[in-house]
Amino acid sequence: VVYNSEKGVFNGDSIQDLNYFPNTMTIVGNALTALEYAYSFSALGTKVTLIISNRVAFTLALSRANVSPDDCSRLMVQLEDKGVIIMYNDGIASVDASRNPKETPVVIRLDSGNTIETNALVTILGRVANAGSMGLESDAVGVACNTEGSVLIDHNLETTASGVYASGDVVGGPWIPNNGLDQVHSAVVRMFGLETMAVRSMSERQAGFLTKSLNSNGYASKMDEAFPGVVSEEVFIETMTRVVGKYGFNPESSINLVSTCREKICRPFTEKLNSMWGQHFNIASLGGFVFCGRTSFATGMAHARVDNNGKKRYVFWAMPHIAYGIQHIEGKVFRSGRDGPSNACGALITIKGEIANAKVAVGLDPTDTEMSLLRQQVLGRLKYGKVPTLLGITYASHECILEQVRNTARDVINPDTCEYVIISGIQVHGALNKNFIWPGTITMFSGGVETDLTPTYLEDIKDWKLDTWLQTEALAQVQSNSKGGRLSAIFDGIEL
Repeated sequence: VVYNSEKGVFNGDSIQDLNYFPNTMTIVGNALTALEYAYSFSALGTKVTLIISNRVAFTLALSRANVSPDDCSRLMVQLEDKGVIIMYNDGIASVDASRNPKETPVVIRLDSGNTIETNALVTILGRVANAGSMGLESDAVGVACNTEGSVLIDHNLETTASGVYASGDVVGGPWIPNNGLDQVHSAVVRMFGLETMAVRSMSERQAGFLTKSLNSNGYASKMDEAFPGVVSEEVFIETMTRVVGKYGFNPESSINLVSTCREKICRPFTEKLNSMWGQHFNIASLGGFVFCGRTSFATGMAHARVDNNGKKRYVFWAMPHIAYGIQHIEGKVFRSGRDGPSNACGALITIKGEIANAKVAVGLDPTDTEMSLLRQQVLGRLKYGKVPTLLGITYASHECILEQVRNTARDVINPDTCEYVIISGIQVHGALNKNFIWPGTITMFSGGVETDLTPTYLEDIKDWKLDTWLQTEALAQVQSNSKGGRLSAIFDGIEL
């Protein structure tokens, strides 16, 4: 389709240049904006034909925008009551534009073979919010968007940055046609405190925010973009336990040797692991690195049981960590009981700052041994001449830690009498005061042979969905918060 406003062929933007009243209009599209234009022009008296070119894509767009099938059905009935003709699963084959569309109609030939004559053709096959160039997602602002660039807002139109509100096309939300000004009014009312609102903690705000499927989908999409295949920490431990259990590694036969950072924010991992396996042996150093060496490995492995065949079994769990909270800012997360954001991993953030400021000390400082060794390991994995992101440093750290565990285990373990599994990943401190895990590797070593257990893991985890889990957890937290009698504004529009 060649757009030409003077010849009666428009898109979602150029329709604003319409300088005549069209007695008839044909709108083709799969986006909610198509419904908005159909509603608006029919209200003005134009005879509108609405063609939903792909019903599956249209249904998906509704779902992602948090519009229920019932709401959509009611809207379609309203459109038909206004005289709108609605067609499905047909598209444009060709268009004959008009030199004078007000008097001589545009001729549209559809894929089905039907022909429509209309005074204006409007195609709306998708609209992307233009928020990416505004710097909203910077560390200084902290307004989160989804992977399509739409700003994420809660039920009060507030973004992930406290005191920053958004409305209109930029939010990509399920807004009913012709209420754009109502959104602006609502945002202004809330922004300037003209309406009484319950004071909520950041934890409560996050829970209310993620009850919206658009927001849980948006946060999940950004998480999965940064950490492909990321899952909740508890699900990761439970799934890996089932996977290694199929090969004889279980709490009765094996001992866990674990390396996660010593920061308090990392403790839920070992607490969950210990609740399922019993006490682990700690091989961790700063940032989750493993500098303890062969002696500590041997000490930990000496606690393992010997089975009837004279075999000992070990499971190594090793990973660095990073914060990636509701605002999608690397290194920052909001935690329960704290007004401001927490940072993680402190050691890796320090290295990032040293590189950015060209002040990197590579020697061994005897008063800061672990940091000196960590710095040397990480720098050896980074590309020279380029300032890395914190995410890039974290992935490099994962490779370092994995290599440390593999090399030390290989030097210490006798393959004739021992079997072991190395599980690696990245611990991610995310929204809802929850930790998540990016699954790195899962490798079994038995009889001198390495076996990748990733296919077994992927088969076990295939039905788990991050966005569904986030929304379910958020609703549970909202319900929990309400039990104390604080019915806050986060309940607006939520059916529990």
